[in-house]
This record gives sequence, C-alpha cells and structure tokens, in this order.
Amino acid sequence: MALPVGVSVVSLNRAATLAQTVERLRATLPGETPVVVVDNGSAGPDALTVLAVCEAYGWRVIRNAANAGLSRAVNQGLAALDTDVLVHVDDDALVNSPEDWAQQMAQRFEQCPELGLIVPNAHSEVIPHALYDEVRWGLGMFWGLRRDAYDVVGGYDPQLLHQNECDLALRVRMAGYTVGSVPSISVSHNDPGGARSGLSSAREHIGVVQFRDKWAGYFRGRGWNYGTIPVYLMQHWPPDQEWYRRFALSN
Repeated sequence: MALPVGVSVVSLNRAATLAQTVERLRATLPGETPVVVVDNGSAGPDALTVLAVCEAYGWRVIRNAANAGLSRAVNQGLAALDTDVLVHVDDDALVNSPEDWAQQMAQRFEQCPELGLIVPNAHSEVIPHALYDEVRWGLGMFWGLRRDAYDVVGGYDPQLLHQNECDLALRVRMAGYTVGSVPSISVSHNDPGGARSGLSSAREHIGVVQFRDKWAGYFRGRGWNYGTIPVYLMQHWPPDQEWYRRFALSN
C-alpha cells in the first residue's frame, strides 16, 4: 500500500490563482487525502469565498490575522499534517500531469527509501536513477517531503527571506537523503500577467545573501552564483555531514 499523502497550500492575496490551484487539486487527489490551506493574512472578500469552498470540500483552513511570512506559513501547514508524505503547494502552482501524481509520488518514496525530497527540476544537472533523477535542488512552488526526513530537518528556515527551497534541499541532503525529480510529474506556475512578484527585489536580494552566508562554509568560496543555477557538477556537491554537524551545533 502506498504511503499516505497530505497536502498543504499556502496563499496570500492570490484568490484567482488559488481557486484554480484548489480545483486542480480537487480533481486529482483521492477523496480521502487530507488538505490544509493556510491563508497568510489575505485581504478582501475574494479570498474568503475561495476559503469557504475549501471548507466545503472538508479541507482544513488556517487563517492568519496578518502575514506571518512565507516560511512560517509553510511550516504551519506541514505541522498540521500527520501523513508519511508532506506535500507543499504554492497558491499559483498547477500540477499538469499525471492525474495520479500523488500516488506516483508516494510510490517513489516507498520504493526509494534513500529519497527524502521530490521537487520539480530547476533545469540543473541530474544523476539518473531507475525511478527518479537526482538533483541538487528544485523549484519551491511544489514539493513532497518524506516524513522521516521532515522529522530530522524540519520545514523552511523562518530566518530566510528567499532561497528557502534550496536551503531545505541542502539540509535534506546533509541528513543523508537524496533530492530527486520525477520527470512524469509536471508542474507549472499559473502566473497571469506576471503577478507573482510578492517579494520585492530588495527583499529577494537580502534573502539570497542570507542563504549564501548561511552556507558559506559548505560552498567554501567555490564561485557559487545565484544567477547561474548549474554552477557545480554533482560530484562537487557531496554531503559534508561532518561540517554540517558542526554548523548545526553552532547555530
């Protein structure tokens, strides 16, 4: 039997795209799948209408009175799930195919005990495996996390303003798991008119610097550049667990 899957959706002031994300999830998830929707302080009646639809579907809705920050909202949703597979979905992410993506994700985790995190590939170099492609990190709009890995590394780092998904992937790898992409699971951003600019360029820059500084001891000055994702070959990215243990104990 496939591992149980739970889904968390985080939203802030994107009622139109959230409605489409909700309907896509409703159409593709088995009826018994637990779903949590975290509204991170949205304003206006449109958001309330969509959240009411979610509640009518039997999904749990968590309403934050004010914006708690993306990382904290993501962690709220993860903490509300008790399943073996924890799926995060942005409010503008659409799972294009296949219809049984949740079952396929659960099967990959069950068949590959070394696999800790499943992400859409961010066009980086891969190491092919029989059932997935190993990647260094992926896109943060949609991912699935094994419960055992979550129990070790937790969710997003609430101190980071950006690069949260890269940080999570690195921590999963440091914990001894792989990070993988399942090519058959296709996900896209539903971003009409480029509306997805919830993070200012200044805050994004600060977040990139935070991420770089946090992992400076791991990068060891090897020319890492945020603007060029496939900078290293995979053999340059071995999990350095000895360094990470020292890092984790000192932070």
